[in-house]
Amino acid sequence: MLTLTAREQHIRREKATSNICTNHSLCALAAAVYMTYMGEAGMRQVAETSFQRAHALADRLTALPGWELAFPERQFLNEFPIIVPKPKPVLRKLAKKGILGGLEVGRWFRELRGVLTFTCTEVNDPAAIDQLVEALTA
Repeated sequence: MLTLTAREQHIRREKATSNICTNHSLCALAAAVYMTYMGEAGMRQVAETSFQRAHALADRLTALPGWELAFPERQFLNEFPIIVPKPKPVLRKLAKKGILGGLEVGRWFRELRGVLTFTCTEVNDPAAIDQLVEALTA
């Protein structure tokens, strides 16, 4: 079954016409099907909803003591880096509530220690945002 192979194992290296893995092709196909299904209006709605919800989450998080946007002068669509007083305890607290917290940016960029990147999309409804904020304030 080609969809589950990690790479083009069925083609010899010297005969391969690309360096793309079957998994890459499968992801590209899934994205193309999704965008075709959604159409232009649907994709616009997804972007607008993601934008609104991410900004609502950012507003709620920056209302917490010590939390502030890492780059307040920059615009964002659905992802934003935020400075957190103690990121590791925050992530542990969220994990205990079954919530996947923000991505710890300092793992890759030392100068951004204490920064978490949060993402909010159309699947994160207002109740999910409330749940995340309540988990942080409890």
